[in-house]
This record gives sequence, C-alpha cells and structure tokens, in this order.
Amino acid sequence: MYSIRFEKISIILLTTYFVAGYTIEVKEVRKIVLGESIVPAVIVLSGVIYLSVKDIKEKGPSLSIVNILPFHLYIVSSILVLSAVNLNSHRPAYSITRLILSLTVLSVSVQFFWQVLQTIKRSENEIGDILTNGLIALIVVLIVGEILIPRWGAGVGGIRMSGGSNPNKVAFMGLFSVFWGHYSALRQGKWKTRSFALCTLGVVVIAWSLSRSVILSLIMLYVFYYVIIGLSYVSWLINGILKKGFLKTICVMIMIIIIPTVFYPTTKGYVDTLQKIQGIEQRLSSEGLRSRVRAWEDLWPHFINAPLTGQAGWWNSTNLNSLKGGSLTADSPHNLYVRLLSEVGLLGLLTILAFPAASFVCTLYALITQKCWKKKFKIYAFIISSTTSLFFVSQMFEDKYLVGIGGVGSGIVTFVVTCSFVELYINK
Repeated sequence: MYSIRFEKISIILLTTYFVAGYTIEVKEVRKIVLGESIVPAVIVLSGVIYLSVKDIKEKGPSLSIVNILPFHLYIVSSILVLSAVNLNSHRPAYSITRLILSLTVLSVSVQFFWQVLQTIKRSENEIGDILTNGLIALIVVLIVGEILIPRWGAGVGGIRMSGGSNPNKVAFMGLFSVFWGHYSALRQGKWKTRSFALCTLGVVVIAWSLSRSVILSLIMLYVFYYVIIGLSYVSWLINGILKKGFLKTICVMIMIIIIPTVFYPTTKGYVDTLQKIQGIEQRLSSEGLRSRVRAWEDLWPHFINAPLTGQAGWWNSTNLNSLKGGSLTADSPHNLYVRLLSEVGLLGLLTILAFPAASFVCTLYALITQKCWKKKFKIYAFIISSTTSLFFVSQMFEDKYLVGIGGVGSGIVTFVVTCSFVELYINK
C-alpha cells in the first residue's frame, strides 16, 4: 500500500490551509459550510498536533517548540500586557477573552508555519511545489468562476474581480501567490515554469481586482527589493576599492534614507492624490475612501481619550463602527494602526508590532553582516521587502493581521514574517 511521506503530508496541510482558507470566503461556500470562520484555525491546530506527534516519535529537535521558545514567551508577555491594557476598555471581559483567543491562534499558527517551512527547507526534494500547484489551481478556478458567474463581478458594471468574496480579499491572495512564486524561485535557485506561472496569475488577479492597497503593496515590494539588489551590484562593482563589510553597511544605510524620501509622497501630496482618485474609486466600488475615513473618525476619539491604552477594546472597533456609523461608514477601519490605537493604544500597538519589527531588524542585520553574499542575500532582500510591503505598507489600507479566528488574510501576513525567522535559523 502506498504511503505518503511525512514531508509531503506537512506541505499538503499547509496547502490545504491556504486553499481551503480562501475557498470558505467564497459566498456560495459560506452558505453551505457550518462554522466556516474556524476552518483555518482547525487546520492549523490539526497540523501542529500531527507534526508535533511525529516530531516526538522521530526525536527530531529541529522542529521542536524549544527552538521558538522566545516567540512563545513573547505571546505570554503580550497576553499579560494587553489584558492589563483592556481593563480600560468599554467591555473588558469581552475584549480580554477575544485577545487571548487571537494570540493563541497566532502562537499555534507560527508554530505550524515554522515546522512546515523547516521541513520544506531541510527536504532534499522540492516538496514546496505542492503549495505552488495548489495556489495555481485555486487562482485558475477563481478566474474561470469570475468569467462564468456574472454575480461575482464587483463595482459598477461588474468590472472588478471579486473571486466570489470581494476584490481586496482575492487581490491579497494574488499578492501572496506572487510572494510564494518568487520566494520559491529564489530558494530553489532557478525560475521553474510553475513558479513563473504562479507569479503571472497573481499579477493578473491583482490588476483585475483594481485593489489600490494591494497594487501599492506589490509596487512597493519590488521597489524595495530592486533598490536593495541594485545597491548590492554597486558593492560588487567596487568591491576591490572598499572593504565589503563597510560597503554593505553604507549601502543599507543609504537605502534606509533614500527610499522614504524618493518613493513616499508628502502628506499633502498623498491626500491630494487620494482625493483625485476618490471619484474613480467610488464608480468602481460600493465602499469608497470616504466610508473608510468616516470609520477612522469614529474610532480616533477612543485613542485621543486614552493614548496609552485606548478605549475601544480588542475586537470591538468593528462593533463600534457598525453601531455609530450606519450604512455610510465602512464596517471595519481598514487600517491596522487606526484599529490598534483605538482598541489598545500605544502600549498595545508597540506590543503587537514587536513580532514583525523583530523580523525586520534581524533580517536587516543579516543583510548587512551575512557572508553568503549572492544567493542568500537575494532571499534576505526579498523577505525584508515582502515583510515591509505586506505588513507596514498594506496594513495602512487594510486590516488583516490578528482579525477574526485565524483567517487566511492574517495567516498570509504571519506566514511571511515566519519565513524570515526560518531563513535566519536555518542559516545559523
């Protein structure tokens, strides 16, 4: 009897998480699946249990919880800090209960991603192609469905792709497909046809969705990436003139200074640009920029009244928007930072940002100091660019991190951040 190997089972679980996690967001599926919101969390929990049991049986220390003990200590510390912060919220018991659930799901998700990614990297076979194939199949089905099912069209005239859910969700899945296709190519050291196809399909989905936040995230991802790569080529060119380590440091510092100056418009220019595209966006979407601004305005006083702790409380901002805003206000803030500041204040914001910030700082340090200059440098450059884009850029316009019970949107952000720690750990 044919037996699927442990490595394949782990990547099949990961593929199921992302493919099934998006599939349950399709409106037709949500009508027939009971408890659809907990499906991603159930898959993650099942995966952790399976991988941990297998790990214990095989006595494989590389996959054990001990290796990410600092992260789990961070989770415990975050629960304590944020629980204290939520004592000042409108509904302390409601918020603290949901806070513990959110961070538990985050802990289990990182453990699952950590174990699977290490299995992929340590395997002699390219088992990561299973996820690539799964994402290709998912996107092809969504594109065919968009063509054949008229009600899937979004915006005036149905010209925006919704993928059966909404344009922003399908675009975010497209962005993840671009990430995984390119990351797989860098990790394998070559562009395979399936990786290129996945990236191409992801770009098609993003363009068709007309999601401005995801389009901006994609642009900034590759702006960051190619600026870093460009600076590395300059370093190689004049490597015989200056010491490599010194030059690496200078190049990275120049990147940090130049990128915000060149590619980020001034606040006034940014607002003017948003106002100009607002009319276009409102023709293409039922939820324009103005509805989101109203949601921000409703939540902002909860931060102003208590800057350190906020007043809205964890998971309560959406409820407040629904109660106060009405039909003209977005049903969620669509901005991670506005949500966190209103719900848990500055203390909560800094606590939540500590995890992705640690990823950014550690990867940046690796960029400056790592000795494997070419292949590994490109992987680090892509990881840090992806983390910056998906977390620090995208979440200015979307609110996908630690929302709900381990949804696939939050899972994508968590997965990318986890990739950086796996790359750093494996390289030790």
